[in-house]
Amino acid sequence: MKIFFIHIFLLYTFITYAQDSCENMSDYLSDNPEVAQSINWQDGQGGIIAYNDWSQEMKDRLEQSYQDVINHNLNVPNHPEILDDPELSFRYTLISMEDALKIYLGHVAQSVYVDAYNLVSWPLSNASSEKLEHLFDSRSFYLRDNGECSVPYSSGSATLGNPQFVFDFIIENNLIGSDRRETILRLFEWYRDNVLHWGRRQGETQEEAWLRCYNGYRGTSSIPIMIEGVRDSINQSSDDNNPSWFKFTSRWAGGCHGSSGFLRGVLRTLNIMVSQEQGSHTGGHNLPTFPELNYFLSHGDDLYSGANKTIPPYEVERFLLDYGEFDNLFSEELNGSNVSFIDHKHVEEKRIPISFFGPRCNNHTGDSFNDVVIGWTNLDEWLTQEELDKLLPEFVEHVDKTIEEAGGCFSDGYAELVNKSFHTLGTSADVLDFHLNVKSYNKEID
Repeated sequence: MKIFFIHIFLLYTFITYAQDSCENMSDYLSDNPEVAQSINWQDGQGGIIAYNDWSQEMKDRLEQSYQDVINHNLNVPNHPEILDDPELSFRYTLISMEDALKIYLGHVAQSVYVDAYNLVSWPLSNASSEKLEHLFDSRSFYLRDNGECSVPYSSGSATLGNPQFVFDFIIENNLIGSDRRETILRLFEWYRDNVLHWGRRQGETQEEAWLRCYNGYRGTSSIPIMIEGVRDSINQSSDDNNPSWFKFTSRWAGGCHGSSGFLRGVLRTLNIMVSQEQGSHTGGHNLPTFPELNYFLSHGDDLYSGANKTIPPYEVERFLLDYGEFDNLFSEELNGSNVSFIDHKHVEEKRIPISFFGPRCNNHTGDSFNDVVIGWTNLDEWLTQEELDKLLPEFVEHVDKTIEEAGGCFSDGYAELVNKSFHTLGTSADVLDFHLNVKSYNKEID
């Protein structure tokens, strides 16, 4: 069904836009000289080669990539081989020049295809030089690293694959909106409902946990694996000798840096620019920014944080903050204290983060549970003690009533409740472990 839907979309595209589209790359670049001037490849010696100075072989390869994108037959590795180096972290992406070139040419072809066939309502004819550099200069993808290519933090901590795979994911999930803002929000909703922060389980090292979350794949967060998910399982039985394995799909983000990289990598296939803020002013955390629309997120973790998976759901448009507020929230003096600052609004609006149910049902009462609420939301930084004394009892009463209406702590209704915010994710091992007090284990799935 997925392949059928994608082919119907492609057929519709050809019929609708064939008259206005460019059937080859050279014609498009002749008609769009600003794009041609932005295409730059950094060679193995670190030199920058502008498109006009490319060899005919290189230009032919780009032309072939463009034709392959049009024909939905792009031969680009979805999981480029990570070059092994014992001195490098398991979270460091180092790939060959050849794989980097294939991925780069594929993304250039994808961006031109989207523009030439008018697949989105924001044409590149209106794009800034900064955006064109983001889309078409290879230095926004990779840095040269001793004759090979690495992914810098400035490019987002995520490993790119085949842009056609990402575009198929976008079409399958109906993520293209009427404008850039709506498109971003649709991706936000998918991300909130499907992704969790990677982390260790009982007995794991950080490297073992990372490899579990990315299906054995080293390097920065793999965008294709984040989309595909990994097969996962947990033991639902309290008797370790008679395990009851529950199998499901998990999708893991490599923290705020990996989230920025994911948003950047996915949205670049639709010609939307994503940048980032990171430094002492953000407390070392990564904050995705959307320069074209003057928006930013208060933390790369905002979209999937347990504090922001709430009942009722928190509207994703409220995650987008006006960049005019950035300096007030993230000055050097504040040292990143406002990262994820939106959390405090949930309590005031009686939205219950699913991360609160576990502590409440695990004998956190009175001041102990109040401390949990304040610790997760930093309410004491936003409200006076008088306001807290009024608000907290009302919120705790609301939490207790919600649990009671679900059937009580650890009931079937409670289990459904704590997983309600995950939609297509179904059940997460971390959610079960944290909220249902069930131990999580690793097990290879046949």
